[in-house]
Amino acid sequence: MNNFKCSNPVCKINETGKCVEGLTPEECSFVLLNDEENDCQDDEVQDEEIQEVEVVPNDTFVHRGNLLSLDSATKILMSGESRVVAIVGPQEAGKTTLNLSFYESFQQNQFGGRKFAGSLSLVTYEKLCHFSRIASGQFTPDTPRTSVTDDLGFMHLAVQNDGITVDLLISDRAGEFYSNIANSEESCKNLYEIIRADCSIFLVDGDKFSSDEKNGIKQDLLMIIDTLIDEKILNNHSKIIVVLTKYDRLIGHQSEGNLLKDYEEFCEFIRKRYQSDIQEIGFSKVAARSKNSAIESGYGVEELFSEILKPRIIEKYNSDHEILHDRYFYK
Repeated sequence: MNNFKCSNPVCKINETGKCVEGLTPEECSFVLLNDEENDCQDDEVQDEEIQEVEVVPNDTFVHRGNLLSLDSATKILMSGESRVVAIVGPQEAGKTTLNLSFYESFQQNQFGGRKFAGSLSLVTYEKLCHFSRIASGQFTPDTPRTSVTDDLGFMHLAVQNDGITVDLLISDRAGEFYSNIANSEESCKNLYEIIRADCSIFLVDGDKFSSDEKNGIKQDLLMIIDTLIDEKILNNHSKIIVVLTKYDRLIGHQSEGNLLKDYEEFCEFIRKRYQSDIQEIGFSKVAARSKNSAIESGYGVEELFSEILKPRIIEKYNSDHEILHDRYFYK
C-alpha cells in the first residue's frame, strides 16, 4: 500500500501507485501524503452540523504536448475527421524535417488558405524546431534524429480546411526500424502506422540519390515496398506517395539533367511495378530546408500537404473482404 492519496477522485494512486496524469507524486499538485492529508483535515474549521459536499470529477485535462502514444492517437481518430500519415524512410532521409516543415509553414502564412487549428504535440514541435532557429546558437539549421530506442509515436496537427477541422496524426519512428523490416516478420506486424494510414509517404534521400549510393537506396525502397505488399500491409486500398527529399541537392549538380531524368524513370518504374497492388501512387519533390540559393526552403511542401489532406479513394473496395475501419489502429 502506498502512502499517497490524491484529491482528484478519478486517480487511484493510493492503489496502483500510478498517477492518472502520468506524473510522479512529486510533480502532481493534487497528491498528498496521508500524513499531510490528516494535518489539512485538523486545520479545517469544524461546523456544528457537517454537510456532505459533492465532489465533481475534474474532466478537463491539459495534454503535456509530447508525442502521442498509439492509445492517445486512437482517441483522436474516434473524435472526428482525421488523417493518419505514415512517413517511411531510412535514417537521415528527412522524416522529422519534413514533419516540422508542415508545422513551420503555418507560422509564416495560412498555408494555402488553410488555418492552424491547434496541436497536442506543440511542446515537441517547438523543441525540435529550436535547433533550426537563431536562438539555438547554431551556425546551420539542424533537426535531432528520432532515436532507435524510441517507440512509435505520433505528432498531432489540427488544420481547418474548407471550414472543416481535420486532425492529422503524423508518425514518428526511427529510420533504422524501417530498414530492418525486410528481415523481420515481427517488425512488420508492428507497423500500425502504415496498416492504418490514409497516406504512406516513402522518402528517397536526395543527398544520397545524387551520390554513389543512388542505386542502393533505390533497391532498398523497392525491397521495403515489396515486403509490405507481401505481408499485406499495403494493398489495393492503400495510398502511397514517393517523395524525393532534399531536392535542392540535385539542382545545380554537375549531373543535374541525368539525375532528374533517372529519378523520373525510377518513378515510372514504381508506377508500373505496383499499379495492380496499390490503389493510389503519387510522386513529389520537396526541399523542406534548402541549402541552395536557387531553390527556396519549403519547396513542394504545400503541394504535398494538400495531397495528404485528401481522403482515400475507396471505390475499388470489395465489401466481401474484411470491413475497413477508420476509427482505430489495427493490432
